[in-house]
Amino acid sequence: MRTILLALLVTAACHHDSSPQSPQMAPEPVPTAASNDNLGRMPADPTLPSWAPSACAAYHAAVVRFAECDAVAQASRNVVKTQYDADDARWKAMHDQRPEQILDVRGDCLEAERAINNANSCLSPSATRSAAR
Repeated sequence: MRTILLALLVTAACHHDSSPQSPQMAPEPVPTAASNDNLGRMPADPTLPSWAPSACAAYHAAVVRFAECDAVAQASRNVVKTQYDADDARWKAMHDQRPEQILDVRGDCLEAERAINNANSCLSPSATRSAAR
């Protein structure tokens, strides 16, 4: 399913910036959405599970920005929203996660956020955030 999402995003993007990605650093301890005490950086999706990596909140924020971009076809925006909803439901069904499972979810969220930001023609190249956190 993730492959289908990425393929649709790549083909739907009107303006794709092909600048090289910076190499990923070794993962640090995974901050969770629930551990964020900074009110200015509250999770975009307050319903995220407490164990969910903060990268998943960033993924949700990318989905919201993508959904607001009229330069992208509505069908593509719907696919992205549907994929996020499926991922969110999967996370909510997961309980008592082992650290390696949380790292897998974090990686999925980082990958999805990067793909959405790359496909979002409403973002200028300087506005896209680095997915390395």
